[in-house]
Amino acid sequence: MKKTKIRRTISVRWLRSQGASCSEIEHFQREFGESAKLTLPNLLRAAELRLDLHWLATHLLPAPLYEGYLKKRYSLYEEYWKKLDSLYGDYLKKLAILIWDIVSSASR
Repeated sequence: MKKTKIRRTISVRWLRSQGASCSEIEHFQREFGESAKLTLPNLLRAAELRLDLHWLATHLLPAPLYEGYLKKRYSLYEEYWKKLDSLYGDYLKKLAILIWDIVSSASR
């Protein structure tokens, strides 16, 4: 099987050429300077900074690899939404209690 060549360095110049947003470029440049090697530690740091890794995948990965990425991303995204839904439900319950506490203390 033929290996697919993938860019191993991300640069401000490349980000601009791919149409990255100004704010993404600014955040990238503040953290990494003009360029960064594509390494797991750098990707994890980008995740901590909330840089748009999905955007990166859409511009970095060739079509066959991108298709595989999308399939695997779907299950991660599904897991994310389940957790978010649970958190949102907890948040709404706490809001209900807060509202009740305010209403009941105001009527005393």
